[in-house]
Amino acid sequence: MKNVYLFAVHVINLLILGAIGFLGIAMFVDISAPDGTTTFNPIDIGLLIFYLIIWVVSYSYQLRHRKWVVLLVSNLLYIVMVIVLLVTLMPLLYRVFYF
Repeated sequence: MKNVYLFAVHVINLLILGAIGFLGIAMFVDISAPDGTTTFNPIDIGLLIFYLIIWVVSYSYQLRHRKWVVLLVSNLLYIVMVIVLLVTLMPLLYRVFYF
């Protein structure tokens, strides 16, 4: 049962890490620009670093405690937190700093 748990933890966290990578690419590449210029700004970089730090904390907590409830709750909380930050905090930060 220990190996099944570790396999599930690694697969689920690799999927989350892939989603973070896709989100990072989507934040920094503007596909509508004709010359393909990248759009770096401090808000996107800060949020991406925050998502990665919270993912590392969640992943290490899951490996340390080895309980199925911890795996489900921590991943659901992480997904909800990312969605809330994307929907509420990013527009607010853009409005405050970029008028």
